[in-house]
Amino acid sequence: MSAFSNWPLSTGSCRLDLRDPNDSQDSFHPLFANFLLTAAGFYHRAVGHFMRRSEHDEHLIGYVTSGHGYLQIGDSLEQIYEIGPGSLWWIPPNIPHYYYAAPDQPWSVYWAHMQKSDANTIHNLIGFRKEPVVRIGVSLGQIQGFERILLGLNQQCRSVSSLAAASAGLRAWLCEAAVILEQQREKPELLVERANKVFADNLGQKFSLEEIAAEFNLSKFHFSRKYKKLTGKSPANAFMEFKINHACELIQHENKSISQISYQLGFSDEGYFTKVFAKHIGLSPAKYRMSLDLNKSTQ
Repeated sequence: MSAFSNWPLSTGSCRLDLRDPNDSQDSFHPLFANFLLTAAGFYHRAVGHFMRRSEHDEHLIGYVTSGHGYLQIGDSLEQIYEIGPGSLWWIPPNIPHYYYAAPDQPWSVYWAHMQKSDANTIHNLIGFRKEPVVRIGVSLGQIQGFERILLGLNQQCRSVSSLAAASAGLRAWLCEAAVILEQQREKPELLVERANKVFADNLGQKFSLEEIAAEFNLSKFHFSRKYKKLTGKSPANAFMEFKINHACELIQHENKSISQISYQLGFSDEGYFTKVFAKHIGLSPAKYRMSLDLNKSTQ
């Protein structure tokens, strides 16, 4: 069995050990032939939380809803992964690991331990073959799903039926995560279409790669890599192009000052707006307006 963290529970946190202390034959019940939940819980703003295991015989998962943390795996713990909101991490049996909450932004994390063959199958279905972390996003449905699992458990009244319901609930929750990831991988051209709509709908905002990536349940790195692979442009450059193209439209059709247009498009510094505009168009905003007026007068 995998050891638990002895992190002192904060308000709103819980830790449920579902293993039978009397070592009965419950785990051999037909209902648990392929999948068995052995522990689950939720750590809210887990300041100081960490866990290191060199040996363990269960599958371990964590779903982060806020804050950040880090996961190191391997015999020498040489591989390190940053884990943020919407991340789902999975550590199979017998993989040495060390994970901990970020000191400045400690994570809130749902977690579970499980056994049996279907855990292996779902692990591969979700796509954890290469890396132990995927991003499924923070959604009310996923949070409520895990809450239902925890609410249905009662350590004081442990029974085969309650454990079977919780195990089935977690199995379904993980399969839903697989569906989310499957939808992300389908039709990559839709990612560009949706991203461009996000850009167009937020022209007055400052660029936040993390917030935009969260719209697609992806990490900043994976969203940026996918978008650039499909378009040849980084998301930041594409967003800026949308801003400048709209600036051209405003200069052409609106009787607004360059300063007003700059502010409308989310630039706090008119000088920086002018510099970026000139880089993309080849003229400053003022000269671009003059060229439009000159073209009108010669027509």
